[in-house]
Amino acid sequence: MKADDPRLLEVWTQKEIPVLFRRHLKGAKSDANDASNAGGVLVKLPKHVTISETELRGGKRNHKPEWLKNFSAWRLPDRRFNELIELCLRRCQAVYSIHPYRPQKKCAPACYNASGFACDCACMGENHGQGDPGGAWWIVSEAFACQWQEKEYACRLLTAKPAA
Repeated sequence: MKADDPRLLEVWTQKEIPVLFRRHLKGAKSDANDASNAGGVLVKLPKHVTISETELRGGKRNHKPEWLKNFSAWRLPDRRFNELIELCLRRCQAVYSIHPYRPQKKCAPACYNASGFACDCACMGENHGQGDPGGAWWIVSEAFACQWQEKEYACRLLTAKPAA
């Protein structure tokens, strides 16, 4: 999903399930008024969920959460992401995770240098028989090449495993 995808706003503004938004931008300049442009994890809790500041800290003094009034969310260090997911799952049985990822295009020189129309490649014919597709393709073998795309956001609903 792109950052402006309305589905992300829909997840962020729903009021039933906690949301953890992780945006890790190495080297990005942080603006105190724009949490979307700062590193760390934003934790948005529904009003009916009670998690204390001490629990958010994880028992560590140097993990003091920062309250961001304009987002109605806490900001904590990236390194707390997994612990915060587990805390929300224990407390609420579900949590939304919004985090960056880089999609990968897959193809192969055998595909983009092919003749004919039959394509069994992951590109689904996009590059078939077109010659070198250009860009920063990593050719691993005659049967596999990949290209990393711009960062997007993944949004997943995680649910607690039922007790055995």
